[in-house]
Amino acid sequence: MLIKKPKISGFLGSFLLVDSMSEKKSILPNIYKGNYWKYSIIPTILFFVFLFMALVYPGIPQGIDLKGGNMLLIKTAKAHDAKTIEAALTSKFELEDISVTTITSPTSPGVMIQFSKNKFFFDNDLIYKEGAVLLKAGDEAGAISKFETVLTALSSKISIDNKPKTAQDLQEFTALKIDEAKQVFYNDVQEFMRAQLNEANLAFQIKEVAPTIGAIFWDNALFVAFIALICIFIVIFLFFRELIPTLAIVQAATFDVATALGGMALFGIPLGIATIPALLMIVGYSIDTDILLTTRILKHRELNARDQAYKSMATGLTMTGTAIAAAFIMCILSYFFQMFAIFDIAFVLFFGLIGDLISTWLMNAQILIWYAERTINKVRK
Repeated sequence: MLIKKPKISGFLGSFLLVDSMSEKKSILPNIYKGNYWKYSIIPTILFFVFLFMALVYPGIPQGIDLKGGNMLLIKTAKAHDAKTIEAALTSKFELEDISVTTITSPTSPGVMIQFSKNKFFFDNDLIYKEGAVLLKAGDEAGAISKFETVLTALSSKISIDNKPKTAQDLQEFTALKIDEAKQVFYNDVQEFMRAQLNEANLAFQIKEVAPTIGAIFWDNALFVAFIALICIFIVIFLFFRELIPTLAIVQAATFDVATALGGMALFGIPLGIATIPALLMIVGYSIDTDILLTTRILKHRELNARDQAYKSMATGLTMTGTAIAAAFIMCILSYFFQMFAIFDIAFVLFFGLIGDLISTWLMNAQILIWYAERTINKVRK
């Protein structure tokens, strides 16, 4: 086969010539020969499927970090039935939106209990906040009345002695008593679970997030993600100085995030403090592989763009395949040892990296080949 020598000279020209002549046989066919656009149908359809799964059905559940709520993680010696535990807790305590999940890890089984709120504490927290607002407005009598109402309700659960007289001191006293009553509540839940599960040696982990804190975290996460995307777009555009390749890289990263969100919706992985950073990590990794491909094609336009894309696949598939294997191993190990934050991160990375394979080689490459061939034809004319 005759290979036309590129019209460049010097060391770079020699390097490129050697590179063009060193094409080796591969078990993968060159999918960019012929009608390469037909492969872009796959990511286009999948993109809308993933968006439907994430936004419509089944939808992505929000973790307690975003919506607020309570989580009780119990490490047990053996597996238990989730429905039996949920029914027992519902009959014993005033818990709303309760969800019980059993963990069947062979190395460390357990039970995860989540609920949005305890009605008793939720109602009294509202009354306490009303009193705080009245005190700030200067209505000490109204504030004292609210705080007294809360303390009267708490007296059924804990002892209330030596109440202060001033409104300011009474506010601090009421807040301390609310925290004390909540601790008693969690102690009661733990004792109840020991009896219900018939296990004496249980390890408990408790997490509580107020709805207001969750709302603040969600707003901050959206703001950070928006700023990150703008900065990424600017940096890529400044590097390549061409709009279409920049948009191609950004849309590929968008597809990767949509893939990860679709996987989260399908398997019920909540959107929270662990998964949001993982989604940003996916954006960063996606841009790495897409910049590799874009640089290979656009910086060497004197060579065949389709061959350059095909040659880039070997490096790209090796990079992404290694990362996918690492994420998969993280998923397995973190599930076995109940490291849920690590499991959520690894899960998001795993699906996002699979999406990166699809978006980079079945969508972004096609756009770049078309753009490179189009610009070369314009220059020749």
